[in-house]
Amino acid sequence: MENGMDHCCHFCKSSITKKKGRLKSAFEPPPEDNFHTSNKGAYMLNNKKLFITTMLATGSLFTSAVAAPITLDVAADNWVSGASGFRDKHYGGWDQISVQNGDSNNNEKERVGFFRFDLSPYTGGTISGAELQFLTNSQLVSDDFIIYGISDGGASENFGEGVTTTAGDNIETDPSLQTWNNSGYAYGNGDSLSDSASFGDLVNLGSMTGVNTGDVTVTFSSAALDTFLNNDGNNIATFLLFNTNGTGNIGGFKSKENGTNTGATLTLVPVPEPSSFALMFGGLALCIAANRRKR
Repeated sequence: MENGMDHCCHFCKSSITKKKGRLKSAFEPPPEDNFHTSNKGAYMLNNKKLFITTMLATGSLFTSAVAAPITLDVAADNWVSGASGFRDKHYGGWDQISVQNGDSNNNEKERVGFFRFDLSPYTGGTISGAELQFLTNSQLVSDDFIIYGISDGGASENFGEGVTTTAGDNIETDPSLQTWNNSGYAYGNGDSLSDSASFGDLVNLGSMTGVNTGDVTVTFSSAALDTFLNNDGNNIATFLLFNTNGTGNIGGFKSKENGTNTGATLTLVPVPEPSSFALMFGGLALCIAANRRKR
C-alpha cells in the first residue's frame, strides 16, 4: 500500500512538474481586475480620448455661453468751432476731427470733437475692458485730452451729422445739424468747457496724454468708461473730446470720411455671467458621470 502511495505521489509530482506553467495559471486565483490587466493599454487610451472629448465639449459649452467681444465703427463724428463766423457751421463731412484749445482767452482756437456709437448690435451683457480707439491725423505734438461721455438724453448725445460722405473740408450750415451754437457746450471768451450750459450732462471718463501725430492708433480704456457703457439705457454712446493743452495745437483725428477703416472704433468686451459658468460646470459634470458609467 505504501509503495502504491509513493508511486502515486511520484506520478502526481512528475505531472505537476511537467505541467507547472499550465497548472499554475489554472489553479492560482485571477487578478483582482482582469480588465485592467489584459486591456490596460486600450483602457488608458480610451480614457485619454474621453478626457479630450470632455474638455472639448466643456470648452464648446462655455464658448457658446459667453458672447464674443464686438468692435463697433463710429456712427457719426463731427467737430464744432468757437471761432467767430464759424459757430453756426457743421464739420461732419471733414476728413478729420479737429480738437483744439486756444487757451482761456482765445475762443478763435476752440474746437471740440464728438463721436457717436450705436450700441444696439451688442447683446453680451455686462461690459468690462471696453476700448476706444482713434487714429491720429496731423498737427499733434504731445497733446493731452479729456474724454467725456454724454449721459442719456444729454445735449448732443444723438447729434446729427449731415449727408456729406465725401472726404475733404466740407462745411454745412443746416441749422438742424450740430454746431458750436446749438451743441450745448459753447462758452465765451475767458471761459472754458466747464462753463458751458450743458456741462452737467458730461461724465469724465479719463484722459489721453502725450498723443502725437503720424497715423498712430491711440487706445483709451478706463473703469469709468465701462461704468458709463453699463449704465446706458438707450443704445447710444456719445463721447466728447476736449484738448487741455491750452497752446493752440490742433488735435487732429481721422474721421470716418477720411477713408476705409479710419474712423474711431469702440470695442465692447462682455463679462461671463454666472449662468455661463453654471453651464460649463454642468457640462463637465455630465462628462465625468459618463466616464464613470463607462468604467
